Amino acid sequence: MPKANELYKSGYLTSAIEWVGEQIPGGFFIYRADSQMELLYVNNAVLELYGCKNEDEFRELTGYTFKGMVHPEDYDSIDQSIEEQIHSQDSANRDHVEYRIIRRDGSIRWVDDYGHFAQFPGYGDVFYVFISDITEQYLAQEESYRRAGVYNAMLEKLHNAADTGLTVFRSNLTTGLIEEADGIDLYHTDKKGVRFEEAERVRRESLLVDVDKRRYEECFRIERLMDRFYKGAPPATFVAYCRRESGRQCFVRFTRSVAHAPTSGDLILFGTETEYNDEKVSEVLNKKVLAQQYDMVTYIVDNNYSVVIGDASKIVRGSIFPKRRSGLYTDYIHDQVLPAASASAHNIAELEAALSTDAIAENLEHNDSYTINVTCEIDGATYYKRFIYYVIDRETRFFLLLKS
Repeated sequence: MPKANELYKSGYLTSAIEWVGEQIPGGFFIYRADSQMELLYVNNAVLELYGCKNEDEFRELTGYTFKGMVHPEDYDSIDQSIEEQIHSQDSANRDHVEYRIIRRDGSIRWVDDYGHFAQFPGYGDVFYVFISDITEQYLAQEESYRRAGVYNAMLEKLHNAADTGLTVFRSNLTTGLIEEADGIDLYHTDKKGVRFEEAERVRRESLLVDVDKRRYEECFRIERLMDRFYKGAPPATFVAYCRRESGRQCFVRFTRSVAHAPTSGDLILFGTETEYNDEKVSEVLNKKVLAQQYDMVTYIVDNNYSVVIGDASKIVRGSIFPKRRSGLYTDYIHDQVLPAASASAHNIAELEAALSTDAIAENLEHNDSYTINVTCEIDGATYYKRFIYYVIDRETRFFLLLKS
């Protein structure tokens, strides 16, 4: 039988390796085990992996060295790992590493590299390497780690809110059941094993304004929550005035977010509900307007208002106090403020725009307060009204209106 060196000299051995290399289902290459790491052979699968049409493009991209094949930021660590592995008594001259590569088009991929240190007749010490693209598996694993971290962070936040929150709960949307509920003001449906849809139905009924019920459903649609999750956005938030089962009437801040359970993969919804009560308003009042006098203090949440301080019966003349203590803010402006506004003092269209929630939000984006002075003609007399808006929560368009 011919010896290996004799086969090498005849060219038979190299031709055989090239033939075998092209039959391998995946990338295969050989490089010198020296400081230069010159490549001796790469199969077509390697060229395709690096986005090269031919060997000339691959040479231009990598310099035809193993070092040139590896992402520069990964090279030092994987080079050290290979050295440690092949010198280990348990490795049998084999190594396994994962690293990034940069394709010819500039895109980055992750690869799995199984190498074997050996002697190649005529060339000396070399590495035989099998390489495959594991980008999808790697990204899936990274996403799994990310999701586990997000899930655990949500769970911790949920438990931390239980002592002060009206309600906190964790629902399994895959099974449709509530798995955990706690808080200081629970609904009768807020308990383990109850259908989540039933708990949501009861919750929507507690909202006092019909438009809020529709907005609640839209804000917390599962598709929207999933979109926020995949984008890494914060929890969806909604504020509305509620009459809860306990009899408590207050503004409530609802937050909802979803994540996949790390073990089962089930889709889990985390919900918290906290009260936006008079203490929140008092905080704004104490900081900004304690020394001033107003005949009305009103919450505005998006386009809904609710009067918390003020009595229409105590305003003897020139009143534009709301006829109802809660309702749509635009209705109040259109029905009572604009009809009373002096056409000689104001451009009514411009005044309407200035009093809109869009204008309020825009002006409070970077300012502590937003003031509109309105000259009114009521019963033949002139009155000067001042509307001052403060922000409580920009994200939910939760404002405080003080009128004098």
